[in-house]
Amino acid sequence: MDLTRELLTTYFVVFMFVSVTAVEFSREAEGYPLGLLPECPNSDKPAAIKPKSLNKLYMTVMNKDHRLTRSYDYYHIGNLAKNKDIDFSKKTLLYCGGYLDSTSWPFGSVLGQAYKDSGYNVLLLDTLEFTARSYPLASRVLRPIGKHVAEMLVKLTAHGLDPKKLELIGLSLGAHTMSFIAKNYRLLTGQNISSLTALDAAGPCFRKAAPDQRLDPSDADFVRAVVTNMDGFGMELPVGHVVFYANGGEYQPGDIPWLPCDVICSHIRGYFLWLSALHNPGTFIGVRCDTMQQVRDGDCYDLKPMVTNTLDLYTDRSKPGIYYLQTSNWYPYAMGKRGLKKIKPGTYRLSTSLNDIFQVK
Repeated sequence: MDLTRELLTTYFVVFMFVSVTAVEFSREAEGYPLGLLPECPNSDKPAAIKPKSLNKLYMTVMNKDHRLTRSYDYYHIGNLAKNKDIDFSKKTLLYCGGYLDSTSWPFGSVLGQAYKDSGYNVLLLDTLEFTARSYPLASRVLRPIGKHVAEMLVKLTAHGLDPKKLELIGLSLGAHTMSFIAKNYRLLTGQNISSLTALDAAGPCFRKAAPDQRLDPSDADFVRAVVTNMDGFGMELPVGHVVFYANGGEYQPGDIPWLPCDVICSHIRGYFLWLSALHNPGTFIGVRCDTMQQVRDGDCYDLKPMVTNTLDLYTDRSKPGIYYLQTSNWYPYAMGKRGLKKIKPGTYRLSTSLNDIFQVK
């Protein structure tokens, strides 16, 4: 768990830095913004990656010791199937990082550890060579990236990769990367990828995009999403079959009580909620809502009958919908059944320990 500690330490240092400027938040004065950068002109304009540059598009394998070993580029992806740490009779995870993310950052590695311990093959996609540019340009280049990564997966399918055992995770901008991968994979094979998990899918440049130009429930057999900053760097639109809006989906409780989480802090919280859910399944329990207004207000607890679902690998696919997910201030954030009691919006809830969570699970 060294990488987990390192990641959390970095997160808390950044949070402490930005929190010193925090001011008291008034819901009455909030209003409902249209969202940050709702569209980017020409972002869906055709883009291409030159063939000679495709050797910089690659996947890296995680071994049983949680180390990232060999990387395989577009032209040598077939050799990945021969890697001793790959067994396509098992489930396979492909992690798609966010804006400026790469395999050298710990985000993918830390999530990969949890999946590896659960028996998955773990692959980390690196697209930094193509997305290390202004955000609107990065959002545009996701389309050819998705096309070529899908071609890589088709080659692996010929070597035994089963799309029904393939799961993709996308963080922020990576949620749309995996969407374009899934769309193109279906075009090439006629088959759907099994499941996609979006961790606060990026809203800027995608808020007004048509379903074929962003993440959409039609992209896979099952699409799960957690939303933590829907009017800032995330997006309000339900982009999955089951979508969990943490604490209403916008600003998250600060790790320091009574200090709100800012935009970046709230956006990245989606990652930490999923990381915790992997280690603590069954403890993030959401309540289904009928409307987005109910989601924003946390006014879903009096609906009859109360329908619940869990944010984890075992989300009940037979209960689609939008869910209000209550969390505490501190990692591991889960509330267990305590999260099924309605509280006043903006109230901060503290979690004492994992034992406390498990006792009320």
